[in-house]
Amino acid sequence: MKNLTKVLIIGGVMFSLSLPVSAANVEYQDKFNSEPVLIAVDENNDFQIVDSENQNVLFSSKRVDEEVYTTANLNIRNIPSIDSERIMVLKSNTEVHRIGISGEYGWDIIEIDGKQYFAWNEYLSTEQDYIDLSIEDNVVEYVYEYTNSAKEIIAQRESGGDYNAVSPTGEYIGRYQLTYTMLNGDYSAENQERVAEQYVAERYGSWDAALAFWDANGWY
Repeated sequence: MKNLTKVLIIGGVMFSLSLPVSAANVEYQDKFNSEPVLIAVDENNDFQIVDSENQNVLFSSKRVDEEVYTTANLNIRNIPSIDSERIMVLKSNTEVHRIGISGEYGWDIIEIDGKQYFAWNEYLSTEQDYIDLSIEDNVVEYVYEYTNSAKEIIAQRESGGDYNAVSPTGEYIGRYQLTYTMLNGDYSAENQERVAEQYVAERYGSWDAALAFWDANGWY
């Protein structure tokens, strides 16, 4: 047994407590679910990302203290999973503070305004392309806090969560791949959210029912 200092992320703020974690419980995964995680600090002062339910170590993240830059519009998340809620989206070439490098596991730990989040490391670089912009000026949008994970799963399947996505045929647009007619010429995030909620409520009654239909048919 070895002691890890567990650090619970609550709204991006880390809280510490110590308890033993068995080395036999270490479980490395290629894809992580959207369940809450803990960040543990090991004896080398590096991070361990721990499944809060099973207390299995999912992956390691080497502690660093450096400024990096986004190489594309980048989703920032509370949990290291593409199925988890987006907290914000940063524009390409935003400077951000990285505190953990996770290598092959993909999800680096970044810090914004004293809070810790996860970002996919393929889109982080130590080299800057052009003039620096502050995070405050360079946030594309703060994303709605979804209470229904089925809604987020559908959005990720339909568009990768992109409000600007357009289908190959050009018929569908946005995060939920709605028709131009449904959106009535207003392609703002706010209108997409409103129309999507109305559509799902009228057609399926709930996002869970819409997801069940999507699972069976490949569309909703």
